[in-house]
Amino acid sequence: MTAPAVPPPLLSRRPLRLAARAAFAAALAFVLFFSLYPHDAVDATFSRETQSLDWLFHSVCYAALPLLLLAGHARAPLPLLRRLDAALLFAALGCALELAQALLPFVARSCTLSDARSNALGALLGALLLPARLLPPAPSR
Repeated sequence: MTAPAVPPPLLSRRPLRLAARAAFAAALAFVLFFSLYPHDAVDATFSRETQSLDWLFHSVCYAALPLLLLAGHARAPLPLLRRLDAALLFAALGCALELAQALLPFVARSCTLSDARSNALGALLGALLLPARLLPPAPSR
């Protein structure tokens, strides 16, 4: 009697990798749009209660970026260094967008260290939280 076949890891299926890539593109567009959206429009859209959870919103948005990027391009388990590279990339993007908020006159928003910190923390968590069981196994030689 043969052992039952073990299903392949979830992200070894091409349609799911493509879906992760599409979700990454949408998440990146969302982050870029709302990071550079004019200040008055942001204040009118979100209530005071929502604004008090701003750090959580930043962290979740920036956690999605490396998570979806790595999930969409993974073909084998990812080494820690590659995950940290993705975290550093999106932490740098968060810092650059915070600076752009302060420097671009049409945005008229404030550049805050707490937002940059939340962006970096989210990027790090997103890069480290991709479950290994979703990734394809390392290729055998």
